[in-house]
Amino acid sequence: MQKDIYTLIVMFTLFLSVGLGLTSSQVIGSAVMYAPAVLLTNNIGTLTRINLTIYNGNGIVNVIGPLNVGSSTNQSANIAVKYATNLLNLDYSHYKFVYSIKDNTSNVSGPSAGAAMTILAISALSYRKLRDNFTMTGTINPKGTIGQIGGVYDKAGAAHYRDMNFIMVPKVQNGSFEEQLYLLTQKEFGIPLVQVSNISQAEYFAFGTNNASENMTKYSFYVNYHINTIPNAGLNCTDSCNISAFKGLQQYTLNISNSAVNLLVSQPKFTDVGNELLNVNSETKILASKGYLYMAADIEFLNYLNTVIFINHNTSISDGLTVLNNTSIYCSNLNSPKLTNTNYDYVIGAQLRNGWGVYTINTINALNKSKMDTDLMLTLLKNGAEAHAWCGAADFMYNQSKRMGGYSVSYMNSLKNMAKNRLSRASAYPGMYLSTANILYNKGDYGAAIIDADYVYSFSNTSKAQNMSASKLNGLADSIAKNSTYGVWATQFANEALFYVYQSNMDINSSLAHDDALSAYQSAVLASQISNDTLNIYNNLIRTTSSTTTTLPTTIVSKASTTTYPILVYQNSRMDYFALSFSISAFIISVIAGIIASLAYHNSKKRIKPKRIKRRRKK
Repeated sequence: MQKDIYTLIVMFTLFLSVGLGLTSSQVIGSAVMYAPAVLLTNNIGTLTRINLTIYNGNGIVNVIGPLNVGSSTNQSANIAVKYATNLLNLDYSHYKFVYSIKDNTSNVSGPSAGAAMTILAISALSYRKLRDNFTMTGTINPKGTIGQIGGVYDKAGAAHYRDMNFIMVPKVQNGSFEEQLYLLTQKEFGIPLVQVSNISQAEYFAFGTNNASENMTKYSFYVNYHINTIPNAGLNCTDSCNISAFKGLQQYTLNISNSAVNLLVSQPKFTDVGNELLNVNSETKILASKGYLYMAADIEFLNYLNTVIFINHNTSISDGLTVLNNTSIYCSNLNSPKLTNTNYDYVIGAQLRNGWGVYTINTINALNKSKMDTDLMLTLLKNGAEAHAWCGAADFMYNQSKRMGGYSVSYMNSLKNMAKNRLSRASAYPGMYLSTANILYNKGDYGAAIIDADYVYSFSNTSKAQNMSASKLNGLADSIAKNSTYGVWATQFANEALFYVYQSNMDINSSLAHDDALSAYQSAVLASQISNDTLNIYNNLIRTTSSTTTTLPTTIVSKASTTTYPILVYQNSRMDYFALSFSISAFIISVIAGIIASLAYHNSKKRIKPKRIKRRRKK
């Protein structure tokens, strides 16, 4: 009905124009809007006035004003007018569209004004007045959906300084990094960011009187786990456990997370975000006390990363690049200690995280950073912080491994063939884990290569379980997890699987219950793979010396302190109090372990082996 009214108005105008004998240059309609952009010369956001004038014509679309207009901008203008005329049941070939960009000193390129051009065309053709003091950014496609763009932070800053009431931005996935960036931008500049996924939604705000503040971006870092009612972790590690060291790793992760979050709380604009993250960390303490150490550390790790863009938003590009370079040096300079019969599980876990950190920072280094807006800088800083945190965890575990004693071992030749087999199985699923697995294999770190390839296989395998019911996933996860307890990592993932089974069974929302069940199944499959292969690795260790390796307890000095994120300080001194306590324990244990392990090595056939999982053959 509304479309028909617009069509009648436009047709009446055309009829009147012809009846009065007006020329083809007669203006049919016009509209104006300020659209945000980022200047490539200095990566500063700006608002550019775009005026659309529509004449009688033959479908020509012109974009004028700048010294040069890029092809992507011209293409966006063409898509905009075709969609707008189709929406209003008009024939675009009856008009001439002239977009005038009031900037005659620079070149204009990029598709991010497409959505704004579409709204301008709808306004000019339907004679609907746009509301004052708003702007929008986003690409346009022929079906009217609005696509994502870059430079949101800088564009919103420009809108703020021009006293715009709100800015419409492309809809992004809930809980994504992009949505965190929206939240940061909204809080920093005090301007609502209203997310729209298509032109119909954009019209709602462009022409109406709707309250943008009620529709601004919202984001919650809190996940409503059933923390207080969950039972204690029930699975006990079969071998190669050293739970005290893993508790240290969890505490270390909590310390770096709390250090960053406390800095966030001290910033008035982000105090509420910081307090929410502190509440999440408080929950992880309960998780850890109930034995879900990896689950707690993983949440703390993510919490730490969630603070990065908020605390770093004023970091200059040059300082940010320096931080990334320092991270690259830090990660590359970590050295794995010698393998022993008691530390191999921790050394392998550290090698994986060291490899992931190096891979991540090398991926950043490979990017062309000559043209960088704030969005990209913050993205790279978050990725760099992830690399730094992985390497920090590796550094911590390397130091712990040196204190575990035992006798030196190396890998049998047969383990190389096993690693090759695991890599072959995972080769169909490219990505970071497969890349780092191949790097570890080429370095001769066959144990780490095997476990890395297990990550690839487990993640790819569980992606095929999407269509299973929650109850079936939970049943499989429960049975698999309970048979996957060889080694500290496998046991932690197995307990994580049972954690998600419990959550799924408690969830009222069926969609959330299915998501938790899928997480349970994924963790269980990973636990099974790691459990089986940790035992395989142990059985393929060969003693290289008869002497027992022991290291006197000393205060841990982590190399993490030598790499300076402006705000991402690991605060290594905070962990000295617990590092010393289990360093002393490690010394006592290592003496006993050296004696026991010597006997255990020759009686490995008597070790308790986890039950193998009977897998259904793929059809």
